[in-house]
Amino acid sequence: MRLRLISIALIVVLCMALQGCRNNSETPEDVPGSEGTSTSAEFSGELFLPYTPSDSLNPYTAETKINRELSTLLYDSLIVLDENMQPQYRLAESVAVEGVNCVIKLKEATFSDGTNVTAEDVTSSIKAALASPYKYKDQLSNVASYNAADSKTVTITLHTPDAYFASMLDFPIYKMNTENLKNEDNKALPPTGSGRYVYSSDGGEVSLLARSGWIGGEVSVGKITLIDAPDSDALQHNIESSSISMYYTDLSDESVPGWSESLMKSPLTNMVFIGVNSSRQTLQSANMRKAISSAVNRQAIVEDAFYSYAEAATGLYHPYFYATKDAQHINTVSDDVVAAAEFAAAGYSEKNNDGYFTLNGEAIKLEVLVNSENSSRMYAAEAVKNSLRRAGVQAEVVSVSAEEYNARITSGNFDLYIGEVKLPKNFDMSAFFTDGAAASYGIDAASPTKAKYAEYKAGTASVSDFIAAFESDMPIIPLVYRCGLLCYTSSLPTQPISTISDIYYNIQAYAKS
Repeated sequence: MRLRLISIALIVVLCMALQGCRNNSETPEDVPGSEGTSTSAEFSGELFLPYTPSDSLNPYTAETKINRELSTLLYDSLIVLDENMQPQYRLAESVAVEGVNCVIKLKEATFSDGTNVTAEDVTSSIKAALASPYKYKDQLSNVASYNAADSKTVTITLHTPDAYFASMLDFPIYKMNTENLKNEDNKALPPTGSGRYVYSSDGGEVSLLARSGWIGGEVSVGKITLIDAPDSDALQHNIESSSISMYYTDLSDESVPGWSESLMKSPLTNMVFIGVNSSRQTLQSANMRKAISSAVNRQAIVEDAFYSYAEAATGLYHPYFYATKDAQHINTVSDDVVAAAEFAAAGYSEKNNDGYFTLNGEAIKLEVLVNSENSSRMYAAEAVKNSLRRAGVQAEVVSVSAEEYNARITSGNFDLYIGEVKLPKNFDMSAFFTDGAAASYGIDAASPTKAKYAEYKAGTASVSDFIAAFESDMPIIPLVYRCGLLCYTSSLPTQPISTISDIYYNIQAYAKS
């Protein structure tokens, strides 16, 4: 698998097709590492996308990932997150969040059958989302109650305050009571949506047709033909035979498809980080933790461990998150001067003959625990080890099975570990700073970051206050945010934009030159 990743990485370099995660205001020539999108063949105006014919296109009941991704083309949401992960209004006219209260005003919009989108349709969709076994249930888990105040107003009460709750409102809206639609042959149809496309099945061909009257304006790609991909083997065949125009993967299985045309990184909220056991004597000092952070070359980890399919962390939040990107100060490359100063502030200035800092006459030694079943994190662990050794800390990588890895972390039997957590779209950090949460192990119960986070969640501290507390304390050490990969035909006149809300974010403009 690693060799396959290397070969694909080389193809990317040779083709110069790898794009940055953001393209909103940049021409292709402005994107680092990009020569723009080639146009080896004229775009026909039609796209071919994979789907699973045995599965639904209902966004809340579809079992396959590719069908759930396709559903964003059929259904609009209240907001959609742009390249800066900032909410842009779609069906919502406004969203006001104050404390635990959220008031949403709707635009004038219609479903594909010509009927108006109402607040009752939104509340019906919230109910469906909360009942779904997939991502939207967790996304709306902070919703305590909801109500249609009038035909164009939805009120939501939250369990706890959330300043960025608007970012969670990109769930699909469909017309209430259309979940069980069937055609004349008694076959299930998708619910009625208000999105860019409408479902069509004619003579055995299944397609999505551009919708006139879409709230966002003209849709330039008139037809999307859906190509059967009932299983992974069929999908791989479609990829290798160029039967499809686009394909998306979040690279969670570390397998890059053998795509021969254009490739582009797509942002994710998956943070890879160093978990720190602050109960260890050597790691109790915030200066020591900050020294380790300064010693690590995050950009090298992006390139060597993730083959550039990641973004170097500039802080706890994603480097593109609109609300915090200018408030974070972590360097993405090693800073030896700052690291040396932090080591000295932690009380480590003496080194032995091998160049390692000592404690009570013995070299400091740290173990970097990692799951041996994840090769990218294995490479990241090696990079951390090398950075620490260069900075004067003797470090060793300990790679163990997933079962042992989890057991050691939950029992506190580690110094450092390489972890990954998928954060929600509002970048709630409860996974780190709530007792017993998935990534909370090793963080001191009396951590000033944890205390400031509680204030921030309660609305008595700003996000900048929280970030400042984190950077002063460094209870965990962010490394990178992983990216997914959008593969697409090089004939498109307009470069695709893919966001965490919608991998087909600007599909309505693909055919515009």
